Amino acid sequence: MPALRKKPSEKRSEHVGFRVKPARKKQLGKCAQVLGISVGELVDEAVDEYLGSLGSERGATWKLIDTACSILEEREEEQRRRRKNR
Repeated sequence: MPALRKKPSEKRSEHVGFRVKPARKKQLGKCAQVLGISVGELVDEAVDEYLGSLGSERGATWKLIDTACSILEEREEEQRRRRKNR
């Protein structure tokens, strides 16, 4: 039986592709293996750590960007609901 595709609203994660040098890819693979997690999980944790540890000015900038994105997402969702109810 084929795997059923989940609706976008049911996804737990998204794909983000980026390029790294071969040596960095090998290093990420080794680190992930030692920790017993996937490379994707390792990168996700590293990004979380980086964004959380930014200095107050950079941290404030990321908070502002995150808030703006949340507002835009709420507006888009509201517009979708309005279109759906027409």
